[in-house]
Amino acid sequence: MRKNIFLSMLEITKLMHQLAIEHNWDQVAEKEHKRQDLINELRTMLSEDCQETQEIIIEIIKEMNVINTEINNMAIEENKDYKKAIMDLRKGEKAKNLYLD
Repeated sequence: MRKNIFLSMLEITKLMHQLAIEHNWDQVAEKEHKRQDLINELRTMLSEDCQETQEIIIEIIKEMNVINTEINNMAIEENKDYKKAIMDLRKGEKAKNLYLD
């Protein structure tokens, strides 16, 4: 059961990565909420697992972390682009206002 939750979390994480590549940030956030629900469900059922299960879980978490890092980096870049676009708009507004005054 726990393994299935982790695998579901990994699949959601991969989907979030694809959505981030496609700049669908609203859907990334929506999937993050679903992933958080799974994390909370997992917290309620965690107990001692056998070593083999723990190793599988560790590998899944490592892969999720790599993907999360990529998603975060894309979000940071996207944010920079938006900030630059806003600054350009403001500069344009200032220039327009100078000519209109």
